[in-house]
Amino acid sequence: MITGKKVLLVRFTKKHLDNPSYFHWLKDDTVTKYIGRPELNKNLTTKTLRRYFSEISKSKNCKFYAIHEKKTKIFIGTAKIKFLRIAERNDKVADVGLMIGEKMYWGKGFGEDTLQTLSQFAFKSLNARKLTGGVMAPNIGMVKAFQKVGFKIEGRLNKQIQFNKSYVDHILFGLMKKNNRNKLK
Repeated sequence: MITGKKVLLVRFTKKHLDNPSYFHWLKDDTVTKYIGRPELNKNLTTKTLRRYFSEISKSKNCKFYAIHEKKTKIFIGTAKIKFLRIAERNDKVADVGLMIGEKMYWGKGFGEDTLQTLSQFAFKSLNARKLTGGVMAPNIGMVKAFQKVGFKIEGRLNKQIQFNKSYVDHILFGLMKKNNRNKLK
């Protein structure tokens, strides 16, 4: 269990996979609109989810967590850390991502706290050297969350992702471990 100010991150298990809320979030356009996976809404089945869970559970490079609200222990979303490996090299770079599925927790700092907690854990316990993440430009809440945690914009892919019948920018963020001097709280 990884503890933040507002969230608890616990290993994602079959219990989370079987929680009806999880399937509902992934089928809800308003929840998934910014993750860049429109096929989820149309083609998602419990069989597809079980296959994804099986693959991610076996991966040595990926950690998948359920986000729980700290006080009530309610399951509110998911978070992932995936180390990027090229051939046999391990550059200690990990990509982070999250989804707050429970809408009543939107805009209340849970995404920021999850990102903060995940980042601290990746640097301190997983020996990450650098973290990266990508966000669709219209997802203002996540853009602000990345910036508040200390991530810097490292690139912008102009009109990269189709969103609402047009193309939007994909903002690339990065955060370097700085020997206990980084901006992480």
